[in-house]
Amino acid sequence: MYCQKCGAENGTGAKFCKGCGTELSENLSQPSSCEAHEDFSKSNPRKAGKSRKKGCLIVAGAVVLVLVVLVMIALLNGGEASFTTANIQNAVVAKEIDPQTKEATIEQDVFPQDTSVIYVTFYVKNAPSDTKVSAIWVYLPTEESLAGEPVYLEKDAQVQFNVEMPNGFFPGEYQVDLFVDDKLEESLSFLVE
Repeated sequence: MYCQKCGAENGTGAKFCKGCGTELSENLSQPSSCEAHEDFSKSNPRKAGKSRKKGCLIVAGAVVLVLVVLVMIALLNGGEASFTTANIQNAVVAKEIDPQTKEATIEQDVFPQDTSVIYVTFYVKNAPSDTKVSAIWVYLPTEESLAGEPVYLEKDAQVQFNVEMPNGFFPGEYQVDLFVDDKLEESLSFLVE
């Protein structure tokens, strides 16, 4: 039997509540456990305060866990933690680009061997000041790579990189890896036949 005043559970046949001393009536219906808990919380603010403290401890524990993860990332990254909002959009490999807009005028992913220049162009969105953008070109059969000079952005911008081979490219598969603040954001593939 539950006390209707404080919600405490009492033995069958008890005349008085062991929690608050209120006289119990055997013919009163028992409240549901939710009702009993709600009534008890209202009549016992110390218990409700403990629930709030427990919730605060859980939130504080979660915050500490996030901080520990960030410190571990920084330690694994040579003592630096780097986060950016910048992201790459609409990246394409191209045969030609518009010199003013740096956008592709001829998108292409298969090139003849006598091609002398291959471009990659993309838009960097949400770029905070001093965002570093770079590209590494990889010839997949031998895994030889060529890195271009990085570009530092002050705001959102269209970016292009190119690789030049005046005597033409070796046949095979190539890949260009695009990085934002030294984090790989996207990889594009193309073929030379």
